[in-house]
Amino acid sequence: MMDEKRTYPHEELVAAMICSMIVKNLSTYCLVRSISLDGAVIEWPLAEELPDQLDVGDLVSLGDILSGPRALFRGDVGRVEWIYKRNIGLHFETLHKESAEDLRSWLEEQELV
Repeated sequence: MMDEKRTYPHEELVAAMICSMIVKNLSTYCLVRSISLDGAVIEWPLAEELPDQLDVGDLVSLGDILSGPRALFRGDVGRVEWIYKRNIGLHFETLHKESAEDLRSWLEEQELV
C-alpha cells in the first residue's frame, strides 16, 4: 500500500480538463484528472513518448485553454513526483486559489466536479 503524502484532498474531475503542457522544450496537451491546492494528476495521451521525455523531478509548466479569470493554470510549474503508465503526479508550490474551498468552487463553476 502506498503511503499518502497529500497535504490537501484531491478533487476527482468528472470531466477531463485539457491543458497545455511544456516539458523539456516539448509543448503538448494533457488531461487533468484530479487536482488539489498543491498537486495534480495528469494524463499524457502520448504515453509511448514518456520514457524518453519525462523523468521524476522534471519541471512541467501548465497553461489553461481558458482565458482571463476563468483560467486555473497560468504557466504554473509543477515538479514530477511520480509516473505510472500515462499518468503523472505533479506537486505545485502554489496554485492561484486561496483555499481548498475556493478551488472546489471554481471547479463547480466550470462543471468539472
